[in-house]
Amino acid sequence: VSNDVFFTETFDAPADIGSRWSGAPITTETRSPGHALKIHNPSTQSTYLHAVLPPEVKGRRLVVRALLRGEAISAKPAPHNGVKLTLLYSLPGGSTYHTTQADAAAGTFDWRDACIQAEIPANAVSVWVRVGLEAVSGTAWFDELSVEADPVVREDTFDDAVLVSARWSGASYSLTARTPGSALSVSNSNASAVATLSSTLPIDALRGRRLLLTGEV
Repeated sequence: VSNDVFFTETFDAPADIGSRWSGAPITTETRSPGHALKIHNPSTQSTYLHAVLPPEVKGRRLVVRALLRGEAISAKPAPHNGVKLTLLYSLPGGSTYHTTQADAAAGTFDWRDACIQAEIPANAVSVWVRVGLEAVSGTAWFDELSVEADPVVREDTFDDAVLVSARWSGASYSLTARTPGSALSVSNSNASAVATLSSTLPIDALRGRRLLLTGEV
């Protein structure tokens, strides 16, 4: 496992899965060229498996990827229910928090990519990945799961006027002092007009990725 990949699971060695995962009984099913994890829930009682992640994930922004398949998944009682692919972490004091979860539909669906992004606090005590079925019945399969660092594809602090000019185009703008550097300022005196700027991102770094855009306004 590289420095940027904290956890991988192919479920291809059923005898070893129990050393990494805990919770519901572990069942695998052949999926060429290896195996996939199978979780069957005949009722709407929640069924989970968990794997503890290494301490290096603390204070990091992560991306979790997996392949999912579902069969006869019942309707979610609430948006956060259903097929589960998510991270959890505990903080000093014992509180446990859930990150976002993969968006998986009800019903039956073939293998599809699933991806979530999450930021883990630096003071997290424990962090683990959860898969399963929550408050729904049906069968779900999981394969090719990984937890990796989610690197910043592009960052703009607007502190370098030359770099801003090279990267951004469109409406007129100014750079306003803001400790410890500068902020981009765009004004519009015409309510019927649009004042926007755009910047091209590196396409090779974006292909196949789900992106998170953050900033201060």
